[in-house]
Amino acid sequence: MISVKTYIKNKNEFVEFSHYTEAFKDSFYIEGAIELTINGVVIFDKEMWDYIDQLWSYIADGIICIQANQPFETYFPDQPIKVSFMPIKESVSVSVTCDEEMKVNVAKKEFVNEISKNVISFFDYLRKKDSSFNRRYDELVSLLGKG
Repeated sequence: MISVKTYIKNKNEFVEFSHYTEAFKDSFYIEGAIELTINGVVIFDKEMWDYIDQLWSYIADGIICIQANQPFETYFPDQPIKVSFMPIKESVSVSVTCDEEMKVNVAKKEFVNEISKNVISFFDYLRKKDSSFNRRYDELVSLLGKG
């Protein structure tokens, strides 16, 4: 089971993105957090906040790699938090290292579908809020939709 929530950071509070109605101060640096729990293991939480639009973009790149059965590794945009996805037959090993390593295996199809759905939902929100996101994410969303 995969649970995902995305938040926008507003001062010292986190607002679920779909409820965030204010204009972005800087659409190139949107602070926020992802809460990601896979099979009961907390992978990301609000303490790991960063530039949320960039982080989702990195994760989307990882999903595209997993769809092609390629391993993926990156860091958060502005923190030394390492994220990796390793395809293993019909599953994916998801690993995040921040102070300590959190690792979990999940069915590949479920992971790709659930994460893609959340990436597309967040990017659709950004595109409705600020048309400058149309150009940046059209191709990425198109590639995720093919999975």
